[in-house]
Amino acid sequence: MAGDVRAAAVVDEYARAPHLRLSGGLYAVDAVTSSTRHQVFLQSYKGYPIFDERVETNQTKQTLTSYSQSELTSIVDTSTPKPVISALDALDSLANSVDKTDDTENNKILSVDLGFARKVPLYQTGVAANYWFPVWRVVTPDQTYFVNAFTGEVEIAP
Repeated sequence: MAGDVRAAAVVDEYARAPHLRLSGGLYAVDAVTSSTRHQVFLQSYKGYPIFDERVETNQTKQTLTSYSQSELTSIVDTSTPKPVISALDALDSLANSVDKTDDTENNKILSVDLGFARKVPLYQTGVAANYWFPVWRVVTPDQTYFVNAFTGEVEIAP
């Protein structure tokens, strides 16, 4: 918890700089992928994280050494909300898709979170349109997976 407070303070301090753009409440700490020296903040939409839109900071003690940000603007819903599979169903899909790499070692799940992830752009009349779909993000010590929250399809996160 102390790391979250310190990270928020670092980002708040540098977000006031005119050349950095941080949209305040649109980002939340991603405790799973953050560490003391590397903080990750995910953009959110309707209260859910967008796993591939983020602010990343690297710092040593009280010095910010790097800052990068990606941001979605002008988000438009393309359909009405649909029900999604449960976290338990997502884990079942993952278990059926991924074999254990070592029979003597149990795979450990660090977190399971519902949010959005980008799908490959679809091309219509020569213009790329990006679509974000609801996914369950499953984080393990060695890998991050996205489980499509509509279909249960599993893919390795980029």
